[in-house]
Amino acid sequence: MISLAMIVKNEESRIRRAIQSVRSCVDEIVVVDTGSTDKTMDLAREMGARVLERPFDGDFSAARNVSLDACRGDWILVLDADEFFPMLPKICIETAVGGMIGDEPNPYKGFYLLRHNYEETTLAVTYSDFVLRLFKNAPGVRYTHRVHESLEETLDAVPGKYGKLTSFPLSHHVIERDEEYIQRKRTLYIDGLLKDIAENPADAGRYDFLACEYARIGDLKGAEDAFRKLLELDPDHPTVRAALNDILRLTGRAA
Repeated sequence: MISLAMIVKNEESRIRRAIQSVRSCVDEIVVVDTGSTDKTMDLAREMGARVLERPFDGDFSAARNVSLDACRGDWILVLDADEFFPMLPKICIETAVGGMIGDEPNPYKGFYLLRHNYEETTLAVTYSDFVLRLFKNAPGVRYTHRVHESLEETLDAVPGKYGKLTSFPLSHHVIERDEEYIQRKRTLYIDGLLKDIAENPADAGRYDFLACEYARIGDLKGAEDAFRKLLELDPDHPTVRAALNDILRLTGRAA
């Protein structure tokens, strides 16, 4: 049994597309609404979703964990409303979560999905990445961190290994978001990252995300300070020196 888990807010123009792209691949649909004032919840119910409501408090992990708690499947597929599969991934997903891989028991506990991100036009991919979106619904698996939330900290403890699925890429249409939404989200992300860091100042990964968010809003001093802290905590980080050099060049200083 496969559960689809989503968190949404005011996504009436997108939620139908997202759910429809995997509707025949999953056995249940769980949608956690964090404060919609449009028809998002009604549309989700029309698509067969079980809708739960949870006011948003700035913590994306908390909202996602509500959706995980409600999932009854053996495996969970996570989508955002501005994501969808252009090609039906049914065969790929069913094979990935099957009890056997060939003649051997399925050794996997989670899969990273290839995702194409469209930020400037829907005709050309801006960049691609891999996101952990299909995983076993095992006890103790939770999202961590307020923003740029992740599963690895808890899923790592579950027996099995990770795989990658590339045959049916996920599409992420960031271009559909208006500038007000993007700026509001970046401010929210910076606030959440600073709160995460206040609770765990030694978490190097939070500084990596923070530097990138500062760079996106043009705060080069904030980005530089965050990259320097990351370098202090993780001198062997594979990209931090190059990223810091880029920031210094933008400020007119040599590395």
